[in-house]
Formats: sequence, structure tokens, C-alpha cells
Amino acid sequence: QLHGSRRNNRWPRSEKKQTLPQKDQDGGQSEEQIDSEEADPITKQDLQLLFSNIEKMVKAEHTKTTKELTTEITSLGTRVRDLEKRLDDITDYTHQVDKDITTLYAQIEQIQYAQEDAENRSRRNNIRLHGIPETATDLEPLLTDMFQGLLPDTPPERLEMDRAHRALRPKPSPEERPRDVIVRMHFYRVKAAILEAVRPTGEVEIEGHKIALYPDIAPSTLARRREFKPLTELLRQHKITYRWGYPFSLQASHQNRTITIRNLKDRERFLRSLLTTTVLQRHLSGKSP
Repeated sequence: QLHGSRRNNRWPRSEKKQTLPQKDQDGGQSEEQIDSEEADPITKQDLQLLFSNIEKMVKAEHTKTTKELTTEITSLGTRVRDLEKRLDDITDYTHQVDKDITTLYAQIEQIQYAQEDAENRSRRNNIRLHGIPETATDLEPLLTDMFQGLLPDTPPERLEMDRAHRALRPKPSPEERPRDVIVRMHFYRVKAAILEAVRPTGEVEIEGHKIALYPDIAPSTLARRREFKPLTELLRQHKITYRWGYPFSLQASHQNRTITIRNLKDRERFLRSLLTTTVLQRHLSGKSP
């Protein structure tokens, strides 16, 4: 009984919780009550409420973040589509510009050929003489005697000259080579006959001076001919006859055919029509034929 009495005298926890709090003199709760409240256990409902609040906070933050990301992605998508459209427009424009440039290059080349041809036609009656001393000031009598010696059967009146003058550049010093003399013959056939007469040697000797005679050609044409020099040397090595055409072209005759080339881009096609496959391969590989 004594043991049972002691057990009954213990205060249950529920009864202790029902103890009224004591107020101190300041009207606040005592430390005993505070300790009693802090010692209360967390119930299942408290945990459920806590987890529910956390879940709501996470969902709200997730929803907010998702909306922000969706807005940014939509904005980026719009910007990317705009950039792609601009890129497509720029690509189309670039392709059109490339076509226009190619067309313009072709047109410029045609204009250059036409201008060069017109200049050469204006010079077609001219003869350029190299080697006449600067001391020879009265040119027409000197040239008349020279042409009569080259064409003795031509009447003097057919040797008419429209003009004769030195090349338009400063007079050189005595140690430098003399300026060329350019003469325009009145009759084209006479001009062609004079050049044909000097073709074997390309020059004539007068008073101890060797004077070379050439057709008067536009500087641009001379530059083109220098570019074609390796090609003409190859033709000469294979004894293939050729001549220059107007507007500028190189015309080679082979096996009763005439092959024409205007641009070095067509060199391989031109040579393929003239040379054997073995010789062509040697030439294109850089080996001497």
C-alpha cells in the first residue's frame, strides 16, 4: 500500500500542464511557466502545418521563378528569330551583291577591251621607231629616205606621212637611250608593207645606227602581251605559228585549225587543243617540254 500510495501521489504530466501560471510583480509570466511551455512536445499537426507552409513557399517561389524564366526564354526566342531573319536577309543580300560584282567585273572587262580596241584602232596607221638619235631633228626627210629604201617600188606620193614626232616624255641626257619616234602613215597598206619589209630582221641600219620598227600599240595591250610571254615561248618551241588579234587575243594555227585565247584562265583549254597529252602534262606540272 505504501508503494501504491507513493505512485498515486505523483503528478501526471497533464496535471502539471494545467497548473495556473504565476505572475511576477511586473505582470509577466514566471520562468516556471516559460520553461513549461518550451518543454511542450511538437505534435503531428504542428509538423504537418510546418511542412504545408514550407511546401506553399517552395511552390510560390518555383512558380515565380518559372514565370520569370518563361518570360526570358520567350524574349530570347523572339530575339533569336529576329536575328535569324536578319541573317537570312543579309545572306540573300550578300549573294545578290556577289552576283552584281561578278556582272560588274564582266562589264568592266568588256569596257576595257572596247577602250583598248578603240585606242589600238586609232594607232593602226602608226609605226614606232626605236634607235633614231636625238640629234636627228628633221624627221620627215630621214623617214622618207628610210621608207623608200624599204619599198623601192612604191611611188613617193604613197609614202605620205600625216605626222612624225618623238615620244611624249622629257628629252634624255646624251648617255641615255633616245626617245622613240612615232610616225603616222597616211595609207594603212603602206604602213603594213613597211613592217612586212623589216620582218626578217626587225630593224634597219641608217648611218651606222640600228633602228628597230614596231607597230604602235596601246600600253595596256603591251602589258597583256608580256603576261602571255611564257605561252608564246612554248608555242615557238613546238613550232606552232601564232599571231595577235584585235581586240586583244592570241590566235594559234595548228592542223588546219585556229585556236583563240583572250584570257590566261583559258590556258589549259588552249594548250589542250594544240599539244599532245604528254607535253601538256609536262608543261602544267612546271617541267620543260
